Amino acid sequence: MAKVIHSVIVLAVLVIFSGAARAQLYGLANEEVKQMSETNTPRINGFGESSLYLIDSATGNATLIGPTGFFFCRGLDFHPVTNVLYAGCFDGVDEQVLIVIDTESGKGTEIGLFNANGILQDFSFSRDGTLYAYFRAKVSNFLATININTGAVNEVGPSGLFGEGNGIGFDQINELFLAQTDMIPSLYLLNQSSGLASLVTDFTLPPLDEGFTIINSMDLNPATNAMFGSLDIQQFSYEHYLVTIDTSTGVVTNVGETVEGLEAIAFLNPRISNIPTMSEYGMAAVGLALLSISIFALFRRKRVAAD
Repeated sequence: MAKVIHSVIVLAVLVIFSGAARAQLYGLANEEVKQMSETNTPRINGFGESSLYLIDSATGNATLIGPTGFFFCRGLDFHPVTNVLYAGCFDGVDEQVLIVIDTESGKGTEIGLFNANGILQDFSFSRDGTLYAYFRAKVSNFLATININTGAVNEVGPSGLFGEGNGIGFDQINELFLAQTDMIPSLYLLNQSSGLASLVTDFTLPPLDEGFTIINSMDLNPATNAMFGSLDIQQFSYEHYLVTIDTSTGVVTNVGETVEGLEAIAFLNPRISNIPTMSEYGMAAVGLALLSISIFALFRRKRVAAD
């Protein structure tokens, strides 16, 4: 009996204190760096091949998985139901395409061409599986949706903003945020019906090296509900940092330097699986129940022994 009680208690403790599954962070980085002839400033070549990396969300350290076979990828996100990884890239030097990526090898497979009058900046899935994309254009940057079966782009509307390097990401309540860091670094909300941007707050950037700073991608950590971003400092020493973003205050916190050329990030949701699993709250409830039963059985055994 004592061995059984001991086993149950051990099981209960393991269930209670086993942490929730950690969300894995993936990133796409452009591999080729060239010098701008006018200023001799390093910059990522617009048509360098993109590779998939696994990134440590606690440090920014990146581990290469493999090349995608596509170029200058700027959007990356997992579908909220299927966990399929999508990206927006160039198929060579001329056409923007939607692809899916094998997270084991990094290899990309083309779905279809974008029919957009703009350059993709970033994209993000809403909770219902709609893929929203933000494009840079001459007249005004604009919000659009992308058909994940064909790659067809449907424009939602202009944001009223301009500039390069605009990361977007949904938070836990399905609000769509935009990091506009081309001029005055600021955080906006995008209206999902009209595309119009409304200012939330200015950014407070971390004390990193001075340079032209952009946040080119954003994604929510589904395990912690913390918003992460890829911060790009374009200067003589071309640097990229993984950061967190407080969407209430605009405070940007440096996690750590990461792979050079990082253009897009996306978290894999650990709660999505083809195998039924129990949430951390359910596990905790089961653990507490097992622990209570074990304690009750132990006291009852002592009482019987005393009698």
